[in-house]
Amino acid sequence: MATHLILADDHSVVTEWVKLMLQYNPEINCDFEARNGLQVLDYLLSNKADLILMDLEMPEMNGIKCAEKVVELNPETKVIAFTHYAE
Repeated sequence: MATHLILADDHSVVTEWVKLMLQYNPEINCDFEARNGLQVLDYLLSNKADLILMDLEMPEMNGIKCAEKVVELNPETKVIAFTHYAE
């Protein structure tokens, strides 16, 4: 059974790179790309995901607040957070 993945990052170059890395793995389906946490939550209102790979720094709703909401809505969904700081 395939893992249903959401990619959440406000930089499309990041999501494109991740999709490129995962394209040869038939066990992972990238079902949705979100640019902010609100889009993730909106998607999850009518869809399920097994895993969310999410940036911490996004506009409108950051990854931390979104992850908290995801756990409330879908406790079985796993969240992997990542980010990049220039410092």
